[in-house]
Amino acid sequence: GVADSDTEAEHAIDQMKFKQLQNEILQAMQDNPDLDPLKQNVIFEQTPEGLHIQIIDQEGKPMFKSGRAEMAGATNKLLSNLGASLASLTNPIVLSGHTDSIRFADSSKYDNWDLSSDRANATRRVFEASGVSRDRIIRVSGMADTQLLLPDMPTDPSNRRISIMVRHQDKTQP
Repeated sequence: GVADSDTEAEHAIDQMKFKQLQNEILQAMQDNPDLDPLKQNVIFEQTPEGLHIQIIDQEGKPMFKSGRAEMAGATNKLLSNLGASLASLTNPIVLSGHTDSIRFADSSKYDNWDLSSDRANATRRVFEASGVSRDRIIRVSGMADTQLLLPDMPTDPSNRRISIMVRHQDKTQP
């Protein structure tokens, strides 16, 4: 009854904030010549859990240097802007790194699990440096190639991505 309607009201407020956040990020990208070409690399999706933002690789536009967690091109600037926008909210954040299914030549020392975890952690560090409170980031995960964006095309660059889930507020959780 009352708890459900309170949760629905909170989610409606969150959805308005999420839409405002999306517009703010897209406008900042449009206003910045370095970031404008990356608009195709950012996917926003409202889900029952919250706002899902994915920063994906595209052919010729990688977000990270090949096989490393070092950000390429304007990725750091993009994630810094995103982090600054996220800093104004109080919602919990879950970060996940994803890879394609291409294996490392010597995966006994470093593999897609390591890479996806390192990239998610690199994103966390940029967010924290941009003002996102450390206690809002509730999970940082490496998913390797277990949740491909394009399962029928496991080596496609868009499978390499960072997923940012900005979760709905949940006042019932401690």
